[in-house]
Amino acid sequence: PNPLYVNKSVEELVRLGAIEVCESTGKEKLTALGKHLANLPLEARLGKLVLYGAAFGAAATDAALTVAAALTARNPFVAPLEEREAAAQAKKRMADKMIGGP
Repeated sequence: PNPLYVNKSVEELVRLGAIEVCESTGKEKLTALGKHLANLPLEARLGKLVLYGAAFGAAATDAALTVAAALTARNPFVAPLEEREAAAQAKKRMADKMIGGP
């Protein structure tokens, strides 16, 4: 990978508290949080959200999982440019069904 992207990723993991970088050697080391995040099939920011939610109890876990799922889900209404009109019609039909339209 491009070294610029690797450096940006390391900076993000440091900001999240997932790794620590030794100032004298430049060596990276996983923190306790980083070890937990490494075991989750999520990007690090969402994994931290889920872990913190779990730390605050069942209601917070449910809310954190809901937010994480919403942030990882692809918009179901995204369509290729050539299918945009068909997608708009499908959205309108769905909305009409939801509100009892024609």
